[in-house]
Amino acid sequence: MAISDVQKVDFLWKKLGFGATKTDINSIKGATNEAIPSPLFLRGDKLWSDSSLIPVVIPEATTPFVEVYSDTNGNTTVETTEDITASARRTWITGIVNWIPPEIGSTYQVKVYVDNPSAANPESTGTRLFAAGSGNNDEWFFDYQSGVLNFIGTNLPAPVTSGKVIYISGARYTGRFGTNSQEATFGNIKISGNTIETIDENGNIILSPDGDGFVNVTSPLNLTALNINGSPFAINDLNDAVNNNTNIGLGANSLTSPSLTGLENLALGNNSQINTRTGSYNISIGNDSATILTDGSNNIVIGANAQPSSAVTNNEVTIGNDQTRDLRMPGPEFFINDGRVLIGKSSTSETEKLQVQGSASVSDLMTADRFEGSIDGGEF
Repeated sequence: MAISDVQKVDFLWKKLGFGATKTDINSIKGATNEAIPSPLFLRGDKLWSDSSLIPVVIPEATTPFVEVYSDTNGNTTVETTEDITASARRTWITGIVNWIPPEIGSTYQVKVYVDNPSAANPESTGTRLFAAGSGNNDEWFFDYQSGVLNFIGTNLPAPVTSGKVIYISGARYTGRFGTNSQEATFGNIKISGNTIETIDENGNIILSPDGDGFVNVTSPLNLTALNINGSPFAINDLNDAVNNNTNIGLGANSLTSPSLTGLENLALGNNSQINTRTGSYNISIGNDSATILTDGSNNIVIGANAQPSSAVTNNEVTIGNDQTRDLRMPGPEFFINDGRVLIGKSSTSETEKLQVQGSASVSDLMTADRFEGSIDGGEF
């Protein structure tokens, strides 16, 4: 015995209306008592990613997301093909899928016409057939997903006679499909392709791992501005100048010579080591520091506009620029002041190049052209 229509309807009622699995007849277990979920299968590759861009009212002409089929816009009403596997003239195929249904807007409900084959303007020369029929049980149903029309009523409409064909006027969706690499919004965040941005002007994007979690960046990070604890980072026009030779430059134009082949140089400051080429293992700190350096290696240069002794010098430490007059180590009271070395004193009116205040010990040969001083009250 075939399954009764009542059972079929009960199955659809529970499946479509309640998302539930039918386990018994309705008189024993109604839809609200079916406990096993059975949601409809939604294919990710069939999701209309740009559905929000479909206008509520069908446009007069084709847009990037909506293709309109009508005699009036140059994209003519679709001539269908009879499905010869069904009853005669009962089912008609457009060959076009993803028609936009009237749930988007009532004007998307397709219009159906019957006319001669290859009619140029069936909306004008044909006879329109309405979904509700003519009152003779001759209704039709259109499947918007498959693009197939079926005369679902008991009778065919009177104009649908042998030799006639059906025409469909409406619109189909032509936007993007699927969930991957598409645009999505979450609260104030919009993700489109490889871009994450805020919807509200001046909105923030907050990355907040829980517990001991970190925000990890596994590839180079490019920044046009950087705030630390709410304050702008002091380096102007921060550059991520890491290249394949592990050189690191922070600051506009630092380590940017097109001839740079050196290894493991570190430059902090705008224009720092701007001309470094084959030099390696150099460290420079300060705006415009080590700008003359080209091929020297293993140098340390500290200070704004501080420069090594030459472009090719090696193994040298430079602190300060040519305006720096004093080198001071206040802990041990050691000064280099205007070409004089002072040990144990910070200033003097004397002219000697080396001045020591306090005891001095020499454990090896000491040579001088002249000695002056006193020992135990005597002079020499």
